Amino acid sequence: MIRNFSYILPGILLLCSTSWIPLAAQEAEQDVANKESQSYIIQAEQYFDQSDLDSTLITFQKFFQKIADHPRRYPADDWAYSSYELAKKIHGSFDYELLTDIFYPLLETEPTIIANQSYEYLGKLINILAIGYKQQGFFSESIPIYNKAIEYFKLCDTLPPSFLPAMYINLGNALKKLGDLSEANKYYSEALRQIEKNLESESLNEKLRETLLDNKSALLIGIGLVDQGLGKHSEALVNFSESLEIIEALNLSDAPTVNNNMGMSFHALLETEKALDHFTAAIAFYVQRGFFDKDWVTYNLNLSDLLIELGSLDEADMLVSKTMNMAPRIQGVTPGQMATAYLQVATIKGIRGEYLSGVNSIDMGLSKITEIENPAGTISRIPQINLKNSPFKVIQAIKFRARNLNDWGISSNDSSKLMMALENYQLAEICIDSLRVELQGEESKINLSRLEKSTYAEKMDLLWRLYSAFPSSSLISEAFETIEKGKAAGLWNLIQLSESRRESLPIEIVKEEKLLKNQITDFDNRILSLEISKSADLDSIDLLKEQRFLLVEKLDSLINYINQNFPDYNQKKFQNQIFSIDEIKNLLTADRVMIQYFFSENYLHQIFVSRDSVIYRTITGPDSLMEQLEFFNDKLKLTRYDYSSKDVVVYQQIAHSLYKKLLGPFEELLIDKELIILPDESLAYIPFEALTTSDSVSSESDFRHLEYLIRQNSISYSYTASMWAFRKANSHEVRKKIFGIAPTYDVQVNDKNEIWNNWMPQLPELTGTIEEVEILKRNFGANTFSGETATENKFKESASDYKVLHMAMHTLIDEDRPGNSFLAFTPLADETEDGRLYPNEIRNLDLNSSLTILSACKSGTGRLVSGEGVMSISRMFILAGSSSVIMTLWSVDDQTSLRIIENLYGHLADGMSITSALRSSKRDFLNEAGKLHAHPFFWSGFIQLGRDATIQIPKTRSRIPWYAGGGVLAVFIITFLIYRKTKTLSG
Repeated sequence: MIRNFSYILPGILLLCSTSWIPLAAQEAEQDVANKESQSYIIQAEQYFDQSDLDSTLITFQKFFQKIADHPRRYPADDWAYSSYELAKKIHGSFDYELLTDIFYPLLETEPTIIANQSYEYLGKLINILAIGYKQQGFFSESIPIYNKAIEYFKLCDTLPPSFLPAMYINLGNALKKLGDLSEANKYYSEALRQIEKNLESESLNEKLRETLLDNKSALLIGIGLVDQGLGKHSEALVNFSESLEIIEALNLSDAPTVNNNMGMSFHALLETEKALDHFTAAIAFYVQRGFFDKDWVTYNLNLSDLLIELGSLDEADMLVSKTMNMAPRIQGVTPGQMATAYLQVATIKGIRGEYLSGVNSIDMGLSKITEIENPAGTISRIPQINLKNSPFKVIQAIKFRARNLNDWGISSNDSSKLMMALENYQLAEICIDSLRVELQGEESKINLSRLEKSTYAEKMDLLWRLYSAFPSSSLISEAFETIEKGKAAGLWNLIQLSESRRESLPIEIVKEEKLLKNQITDFDNRILSLEISKSADLDSIDLLKEQRFLLVEKLDSLINYINQNFPDYNQKKFQNQIFSIDEIKNLLTADRVMIQYFFSENYLHQIFVSRDSVIYRTITGPDSLMEQLEFFNDKLKLTRYDYSSKDVVVYQQIAHSLYKKLLGPFEELLIDKELIILPDESLAYIPFEALTTSDSVSSESDFRHLEYLIRQNSISYSYTASMWAFRKANSHEVRKKIFGIAPTYDVQVNDKNEIWNNWMPQLPELTGTIEEVEILKRNFGANTFSGETATENKFKESASDYKVLHMAMHTLIDEDRPGNSFLAFTPLADETEDGRLYPNEIRNLDLNSSLTILSACKSGTGRLVSGEGVMSISRMFILAGSSSVIMTLWSVDDQTSLRIIENLYGHLADGMSITSALRSSKRDFLNEAGKLHAHPFFWSGFIQLGRDATIQIPKTRSRIPWYAGGGVLAVFIITFLIYRKTKTLSG
C-alpha cells in the first residue's frame, strides 16, 4: 500500500515556525543575561582597581547570586572564565582575604549550577581559592578545596598533562605545612610519577616539556622539604641538588629558594660554612636584581637564625630589624613570617637577659597568627589559640614564651614567673595533642613526637625545679602525666583512634576502611618487590603506582566522609585519654610496682609508683648515662667481649653501677616485687634482668652465680603507663588457645624468585624452631604449622582467632626504613601472599591475643625515634591489638630459645602469669647452664612488653607414666602367676 505524505510537510513547517518564536526569545533573554553578568564583572574589576574592596565584594555577590538563581541563563564558560580572571587579578594583588571572601560561596552554591559547566575554568578558579587560604596560613581549610579543584580537572577531557601534577604539588605543599608529611609524600609521589611518565612522551613540544620540568623542579623542592621535616637532611640535599640542576638548565627563577633550603639542611647537619654560603647566595639574588619579595624575608630570617646560633647577636639583630622594617612595604608577607621575626627578636632579647621585652615580642608574634588582643605587656595571660592558622608556628611561639618566662624566673629567683612558664608549657601540650589528632599519616604523628620531645623535656626540668623548691603530690602527678604525653604519643593516639572507630562507626565503614588499607599495603609490597628486582619492568611498576594512588584517593575520601558525618567519632578522637597517677595506683596490686623513666637535657627523671607510695627522683648527667648504656648493651651482645677475667670484672662493675643509678633510689621497696619498667630512649634496648644487685666482684669466668636482678624480681615492660593500663574491647571472644608457626628456609629459590634469592643469605635454617612448635602441639595441644605449611596466608587467616600466637621464625630488620622490615615465612610456599609480613600488614590485623611470642631474632629492636620509642616489629603487634608480646632484643641462640620457650609454656600451663612464667623459665636456664652459657647474652634477650595476665593453657598429659604403670602392673601379675604355679608344682 502506498501512503500519502503530502500533508506532513506543511505540518513540519508549521511546527518549526512556532518553535522558533520561543527559541528566539530564549536567545534574546540569554544575551541580556550575558550583558548583565559581564557588566557586574566589569564593575567588580573597576571597584577593585580603585581599591574599593567593599564594593568589589558586594558587586560580585550580586553577579553570583544571579547565576545561582538562574543557572540556565548563564553559560558556564562565560561566568567561570570571568570569575577566574577576576580571581587571578585579586590573587596577583596578594589580597588573599578578599579573594576568599568573594569566592568561597562558590563552594556552597556549586551543586546547583554544576550542569554543563567549564570544568577547566572551575578547577582553576577553585585552585586559586585554595591558594588564597593557604597563603593566609589556613592550611586545613585549603585541603578540601584543592581536592574539589582536582575533581573538576579530572572531568575535563582536554586538560594539559601538567595540570594534575601541579595540583598534587599544591595539595602536598598544604599538607606539608600542616606537618602531615607522610600524607604530603603520597601526593608528591603521584605527581612525580605523572611528570616522569609525561616526559617520556615523544610527542611533547618544547614548551610543554619545559613546563613539566619546571613542575618537577618544584616537586623535588617539596620532597626535599618533607625530608627536612623528617630529619633526613642528606636525602633532602640530594633532591635540592637535582632541582637546582633543572633550574640552571632552564634558567628558572627558583635558584634562591633552593639555595635557602640547602642552607637549612647544612645548618641542621652543623656544616656552618656551607649553610652561610647558601643563605648568602639566596639573598644576593635580590641585591643583584634590586627588588625584594616575601621570599627575601624568609631567607633573611633563616640567615639571622644561624647568626644567633653562632653567637653573632648584633649582626643578627641588625638583619632582623632591617627585615621587619622592609616587610610592611612588601606584598604577600604572611603572618607566619612576621611571627618568626618577632620570635627571633625575643630570642636575642632572652639571651641578653631582657626578659620582659622578650616576652612582649613573643606576644606580638603570637598576635599575628592567633586571636590575641592587646598583646604587649600581658605576660601573665595565656593567649587564646587558633591552631588552624600555622599550627607549628603557634606551638613554637608558645614554647618560646614558656622558655623565656622560665629563664626569667631562674635569673630573678621568682617562682611566679616559673608558674607562668608552666602554664604556657601546658598550653603547648594541648596544641600538640590537638595537632596530632588532625594529622592523618602515621609517620607524621611519629615525626611530631620527635620534633616535640624537647617541649616535654623542658617542662620536666621546670617541674623538677619547682618540686625541689616546693615538694607536692600535685607536681608529681603533673610530672607523671607529662611523661605519659611525651613518650610514644603517636602509638597511643593510633590505638585510641582504632578503639574510637570500633565504638563509633558502623561496622560496614570500619570494614571498608580496613579493606582499603589492606589493598594499599598489598600494592606497597608488590611495588617494593619490583623496585628491588634487577629485572624490574618499569611500566609494571608505574601501573601499580597508578592503581595504588586511586586507592589512596578513595581512602582519603572515606576518611573525609567519616569526619564530616560521624560527630560522635570526631568528639572521641579529640579525647586524649591519659591515665592519671591515681588511676595507675589503683590498678597496681600489692606485689607490683612501676618505674617511669624520661630523659631530658639535664636529667634522667624517675618516678616510682606503688599502690601505697610515689617517689620522684632525678639523675644528673644523662649524656654520660647514655654512654654507659651503649657500652653495657655491647657487652650483653658480646660485641665487646672475649671472656677474659678483665671483661668479667668490667661486666659486673657496669651492671651494678647501672642498677644503683636506675633502681638504687627505690631499692628497699623492690624486694619480692614484680617490676613494670617504662623505659625511655636507649633504656629500651636494655634488659633490666641482667643488672646485678651486689657490689661484690669476682674475676672467675663463671656467670652462673652472679646476683642478677632476675633472681630478685619478675620484670615486664611497657611504652607508657596508659598503654599498660589500657584493655582492648575485643570484637569477639577468643576460644582457641595456641597458634604456632615455624617456617623452613631450606628451600631452593634460585631463578624462581629474584626477591627471595636476594634475601636467602640472611635466612639460615633454624633447627630449633620446628621442634619448638612440635613441643607446643605435643604438650599443650597447639594448632601448629611448620615447613611448607608455615605460610603468611595461613597466619593472616588464623591470627585473630587465638589467645596465644607463637611465631618461631626469622625477622629481617631495616633500621633506616622500618617499614621494609619483615617476618619471613617459608619462601615460595604461598600462592596468595609473598611470604614476607611487613609492619603495615601487621598493624592492619585485628588481633585478640593475650600473648604474642615472637621467637624471632631482633623482633624487639629497630630504629630509635626520640619521643616515640623503638620502631620494632613487636610495636606493630601491640598496635594490632595484642595485649602482651614476648620479643627478643638481639639474635638469640636457637637452642637456648628452644629451652626457654619450652619451660615458659610449662610454667604458663601450671597457672603462672606471663611475667612470672618468663622469669621462671630464665631462672631454669640459669640453673642448668654452664659457666659461660649463663652469660646474659643467652637468656636475657627475651623480654615481655605489655600487660601481665594468666592464660589458661591446657597441658596434655603424657602417656608415659600410664605406660610405665601398666608395665609395672604387668610384671607384678606375671611374677605372681609364676610364683603360684611354682608353688603348686612344688606342692
